[in-house]
Amino acid sequence: MKARHQPDNGVFEDNFPAVDRLPAIDQSVSQALPKATRLHDVRTVARRLNVSEKTVRRLITRNDLWAYRVGRQLRVSEEELIRYLDRGR
Repeated sequence: MKARHQPDNGVFEDNFPAVDRLPAIDQSVSQALPKATRLHDVRTVARRLNVSEKTVRRLITRNDLWAYRVGRQLRVSEEELIRYLDRGR
């Protein structure tokens, strides 16, 4: 089932950023994402934060940690993880 997104702010109804805004095939994906962006899965983020995967999913749902939805999987950018850690939560 394809999730609907709100066009005014570009997020899916379930509060995850829209990844359908990536550029067309003729453009570089590097233009859509910041340079040197590494995307981590929920398991990797949980290990780095020393919390459970369920806690990471809760952080994403509460918008404390932003994630990209790639297919059915959630990915957190390295930059977002650093921002989260810098905020001291």
